[in-house]
Amino acid sequence: ENCEPDPIAGVLDLGKMPRVNIREMPRIMTKIPALDKALGGLGEGGITIISGKRGNGKSTISGPIVLNAIEQGYKCCMYSGELAWYKVRNDMWLQATEDKYIGYSIDSRSGKTICEISRTIEDRINNWIEGKLFLFDNEYIADGDSVDTVLKVFEACARRYGCKLFVVDNLMMLLTSADEETKAQAKTVARFKSFATKFKVHVIIVAHPKKEPAGTQFNNDSVSGSSAITNLADNVLSLERP
Repeated sequence: ENCEPDPIAGVLDLGKMPRVNIREMPRIMTKIPALDKALGGLGEGGITIISGKRGNGKSTISGPIVLNAIEQGYKCCMYSGELAWYKVRNDMWLQATEDKYIGYSIDSRSGKTICEISRTIEDRINNWIEGKLFLFDNEYIADGDSVDTVLKVFEACARRYGCKLFVVDNLMMLLTSADEETKAQAKTVARFKSFATKFKVHVIIVAHPKKEPAGTQFNNDSVSGSSAITNLADNVLSLERP
């Protein structure tokens, strides 16, 4: 007479759930005031899409966000399909260096101006960042497709190193030419969303825009792929160079 039915697996009785103070939930602050005010930080289990026209800083902005996360005590992991590891490191080390410590020289072969930091400053950054920032090795080949491989490495970094912020730069580099369909893109973003939710991490995904006529105002629909990509995201940022 006193028996009660088993609860249904996968269902929450919201009236019995504990009180949650959103202001106290774990968040990674970007330390970019306007972004933090708009987003409230990068929350656990979230996806942020960064898009914008070519050359407007989609890849560049992820650097200071990662460095500021490390400054807050978080470990990070990145995938950069377009750049070699030394180029990623060089760009981020320059971003981590105060202007007055950056020197300039002229490449004798090309005439290009090169930004440089001293070995002393480089060693200080190395010591500060060692064990806190990890980069997917583009030469690593494993069974399965590229998305499977990157996700397996991300999961390993989440489990072993406790990484909390992940960057995918960029979405199209993970997909073969045959996969560059809206369904494949949406499916990939959904997999990263599941990964973020499972491990309580945040994933930043850089996505290319669609080809649109000059002068077209950039919006969520301007992101390459189906609307499901931006619908799956917690935040969508579009960058525009004034």
